[in-house]
Amino acid sequence: MNRAFPYAEVEPDQEHWRRLEEVSLPDEDDRHVLAASLAAEATVLCTANTKDFPNDLLEALGVEVLTPDQLLSRLVVEHEPQMLTVHRTAVTSLKSATDASTVAALRRAGASTTASLIAGLLGVE
Repeated sequence: MNRAFPYAEVEPDQEHWRRLEEVSLPDEDDRHVLAASLAAEATVLCTANTKDFPNDLLEALGVEVLTPDQLLSRLVVEHEPQMLTVHRTAVTSLKSATDASTVAALRRAGASTTASLIAGLLGVE
């Protein structure tokens, strides 16, 4: 992952940890994730583990919590042409992939809203 995204890793500094001193998370082992979000100046934290990142708590820090399906769906709605290009690139580069098989893979991965949006754009179900 570091090779593919060499600038994706961030190291929270003392200021980021200080901002979290009064924050109580459902799972304190996730504190480093929130600190990294602050260090990266992220506006969205994408996780399937939403129960451990309460929206009200993160909103106060300027971070929105989204599931992967919510994030992908937002990207499809807000950046339709680019996401169709991403889809077509995936279908072209994956052996034996089709529009329908890629939409089915999204559904299997739990991204049913995204799958429905892409299927609608492509005219497949």
